[in-house]
Amino acid sequence: VGVPLLLPEYLLLPPKARVPHAGCRVALCVAETREVAEAAAKLVVTSLANASGVRSEMEAGSTNTQKGTSLGEQSEQGTQRSVHAQKAKKACADESESAIKSERAMESKGETTVGNTNESTSAVLVDIDAAVAAGSWFDSKAVPILHKGNAHAVLASAPIVAKGSAYVGGQYHFYMETQTATASQDGEGGWQVHCSAQGPSLIAKSVAKALKVDISRVEAKVPRMGGAYGGKATRAVPTAVGAAVASWFLKGAAVSVALEIGANMAMLGARRPYRFDYEAAAAVDGSLLAVTGKVYMMQGSHADMGGWPDVRELAVALDGGYNVPHWAVEGAALRADVPANTWCRGPTFLPGQLLMEAVIEHISSAAGLSADTVRTRNLYTEGDVTPSGGVLLNCSLTRCVAEAKQRVGFEQLSAAIAACNGQSRYVKEGLALAPFKYGMAAATGHRAMVSVGADGSVRVWQSGCESGQGLYVKQAQAAAAVLGCELRQVSIESTSSRLSNRITGGSTTSESNVASVTLAAETVSARMAPVKAELATQLGRAPSWVELSSACAAADVDSAALGCFAGESQSGVLPGPPPSNSPFEYYAYGCAVAHVRYDALLAEMIVLRAELVTDQGTSLNPAIDLGQVHGAFAMGLGYLTTERMEWDAQRGGQLRSTGTWEYKPPSAADMPVALNVSFLKGASNPKGVYGSKAVGEPAILGSAAVLSALRHAVAAVRADEPALPRQVRVPLDAPATPDALSAASALDWRRFDFGSSPHQHE
Repeated sequence: VGVPLLLPEYLLLPPKARVPHAGCRVALCVAETREVAEAAAKLVVTSLANASGVRSEMEAGSTNTQKGTSLGEQSEQGTQRSVHAQKAKKACADESESAIKSERAMESKGETTVGNTNESTSAVLVDIDAAVAAGSWFDSKAVPILHKGNAHAVLASAPIVAKGSAYVGGQYHFYMETQTATASQDGEGGWQVHCSAQGPSLIAKSVAKALKVDISRVEAKVPRMGGAYGGKATRAVPTAVGAAVASWFLKGAAVSVALEIGANMAMLGARRPYRFDYEAAAAVDGSLLAVTGKVYMMQGSHADMGGWPDVRELAVALDGGYNVPHWAVEGAALRADVPANTWCRGPTFLPGQLLMEAVIEHISSAAGLSADTVRTRNLYTEGDVTPSGGVLLNCSLTRCVAEAKQRVGFEQLSAAIAACNGQSRYVKEGLALAPFKYGMAAATGHRAMVSVGADGSVRVWQSGCESGQGLYVKQAQAAAAVLGCELRQVSIESTSSRLSNRITGGSTTSESNVASVTLAAETVSARMAPVKAELATQLGRAPSWVELSSACAAADVDSAALGCFAGESQSGVLPGPPPSNSPFEYYAYGCAVAHVRYDALLAEMIVLRAELVTDQGTSLNPAIDLGQVHGAFAMGLGYLTTERMEWDAQRGGQLRSTGTWEYKPPSAADMPVALNVSFLKGASNPKGVYGSKAVGEPAILGSAAVLSALRHAVAAVRADEPALPRQVRVPLDAPATPDALSAASALDWRRFDFGSSPHQHE
C-alpha cells in the first residue's frame, strides 16, 4: 500500500518556531499496512531531528530514550519489527505530547535560554541586531580576528575617521533540485543511498551511524545533481538518514525522501548574515591607515552539523583587495531562533568583500574623494603580505583593474554620468568598480581511478560531485589528453562513497580531481607503452587507440589504476606542495565594473552594463569557465538586489519568505543589459593544476560593484535633497530591494511638483 507520509517539520526548526502538528509531504512509503508506514514516519522524523543537530522529541524527556535503546540494538535483540511499529508509534506519540506540553509550559512562562547568558527572556531572536542586544553568543566573549600594527593609536591621530555599521544578509542556495535521497538494501546485507549531496562519504558515515552498521556496509552514490552552492555539503544528511531509517523499518524496501521547496527553505538554513561595527582611518589623499571594530556572524540556533561556528575565518577575507597597514578587529558568532546557517557560494570571502567595500565607500565620502580614487590608491600589489600572513605572488590585481577600467572607458563614462545626473532630478546613474582577491586552498586529497576497456572505452571514477560546474567534462579532458584517446570515448561514473573521501566545495574540486585523474591515467599509459612500441613496430605505423587497447587487453596489461594528488610536482601540470609561508596555495584575482540606472520615484533600478576581468591563469576549459563567471556574478547580483529572507518573530522565528512568491531570485529581466567577461591574457599560475585557477566562486565577489554603483546613484538623488547631510555614508546595505532603495533615497514628498500638465507652460 502506498502511503504518503505527512511528517511534522517542526522538529527541524528552532524550538520557538515549532508548531505542533504542522506538516509537509516529504515521502511516499510502500508498506503492508498504514500503521507500519505511520510508525516508520515517526522514526524518520526522529532521525531527521537528530541528524540536523537539534533537540528531537525524544531528547525532550523520553524515558525510553534515556534507557539508550537504539535501532541497531533492537535488531540485535531479535525483536519483531511489527512489535517495533506498535512501540514506536506509542512512544513517539507519548513523547510528542510530552514535548508539546513542555514547550507550551515554557511559552506560558515566557522563558528561553539565550546563548551563554543563562538569562531568561521572552524575546524571539530573528536578526543580528536583536541577537547582539541580547548578548546571545556561542562563545562567552569576543574572539580576535585581525590584529596588525597599532590600529587604535593610528586612529586617534588620523585626519579622517569614518565610523559606522555595515550589514550583509542571508541568502537561500536556491538549487533547482531540493534535498532528495532514495535508500534501500542492496541484497547483500548492505545499504545503498542515492542522494543529491556534495559529500557522499559524509552521507555514508551518517547512515552507518544511524543504522548501527559498519561504514563499509553503506554506499552513498551521487549522480549529476541539480545545483548545490554549498547547501548540500552538510545539509543533505537529514534526508539521506531519514530515507535510510524508513527503509530499515520496511525491511529494506526503497524509500524516497524529497523536500518541498518551502520546507527546504524553512528548515535547512542559508548563507550567514554579518554585521560589522567599524571605525576606519585614512589620510587626506585617501590612503587607508587603520581599521578597527567588531564583526558579528549570525549562525542560528545551533552549529552546522557539529562544526563550531568560528567567526575568525573572516581574517583571511575582511581586507578585500586593499592593503591596510593597521588592524584591530574582533568578532562573535551569534545564536538566534532561526535554523542553523551554513556555507553558501563564496563563503567568508563574499561577506568580507562586501563589508570592506562599505568601509571604502564611507571613507571616500568622509574624505570628499571619489570611491575610485580610494580604491585604486590602496590596491594590493606584487609581494604584499595580507594581515593573515598570505604572500601575494603573481599578483595581477592592478592589471585586472586597469583592463576593466579601460574596457568601459571609466574616466569618460564617469564624466558622462555626472552630466546626466545634473540634468535629471529623480533618475540617476552610478558607476563603481570592485577589485577582488580570493584565497584558494591546496587542491589535494581527492582520489580517482581510470580503467581502459578492450574496445578503447575509458571509464573514470573520481571524488567530485557534479552539480552543474562542468567537473565531469574537465575530468574527461584530463583522461583523454593523457591517454591519447578521443573525448567521446571517456565516460564519468557517478560519485561513490567507496572512492570519494572529500566534500565537493571551495572551487578546488575540479582542479584536484583533474590532477588525480592525470596521475591515474599516466600510470595506465606507462603500462601500455611497451605494447604500443611493439605494436608500432609490427604495423609500421602508430597504432590507433582502439588497436592499442585491444592489444593491451590480449596481453593482460593491467589497464586500471588509482591516483590521488598529494602535492606532486610536474612542470606545467602539477603544482607541487603548497607554500609553507601562506595560508593559501594561490590567490585568484579580478575586477568588475558596474554601471546602473536608478529611478528614485519608482525605486527601480537596472544594470546597464557589467564588465568583468578575471585572472584564470591557463583555463582548463574556457567555455565552462566563462559560464561559471556568468553564473557567479548572477548569483551575487540576486543576493545584493532582490533576495531577502524574512523571519517572523511573532511565530517563533518561522521563515516568511518561502518559495518564489515571497523570495525573489534574479530573473532574466534582472540581468545586466550588457554583461561582458574577459580572461586576463598572459597570466600564469605556477601553483595551479595545468596552470589554471579556480573559477566557481571568486567571480561572485565582482557583484559588489553593483551595490557600490547603486550607492553612488542614491547619493546623487540625496544630493538634490537640501535637507539631507553631506559627506556621510549612503545608508544602503544588501539586499538593495526597492523598499531599501526608497528608504535610502529619503525623498521629501513635500518638494514634489503636483502641478498641472507639463504641456501647460509650453
